[in-house]
Amino acid sequence: MVPDLPGARLIARYPTAVLGAGDAYRSPLLARVRPRVTADGFAIPASALEGAAPGRASLLVHRHDELLGGMHNALIRGDLVSDGDGWTLVPRRVVEPTGSGRRRDALRTLRAARRSTARYLREHELRRPRVRWDDFQALARPEGG
Repeated sequence: MVPDLPGARLIARYPTAVLGAGDAYRSPLLARVRPRVTADGFAIPASALEGAAPGRASLLVHRHDELLGGMHNALIRGDLVSDGDGWTLVPRRVVEPTGSGRRRDALRTLRAARRSTARYLREHELRRPRVRWDDFQALARPEGG
């Protein structure tokens, strides 16, 4: 039985997650971990994140198919606390920006990103940068092609 914690059902469905935390200076630390659902939160071995300090932290899970379809990602936000032998992420909130992974959810996410980008550019009085597609295409070409 999965405890009634924010994100517990998600963690139970994914074999790994990326833990984001900070060190004593609040510099970011990232590590792929195998969190274990407990009654208090998500247990993480001490060795998984050397140099971590207690404080705000998150677990990121995601999946997609080989064509990047059916995408789903979720961020479980909470607090990293030391439990003596390791760490526990005590979850507070789950953010699922792409929804269920259906095409409709992906389009909603892309539209929201476009609006957010336009707002940022407007507020900072910046012009939309020109994408140099020829450079991207050159990177995608096979060597010698």
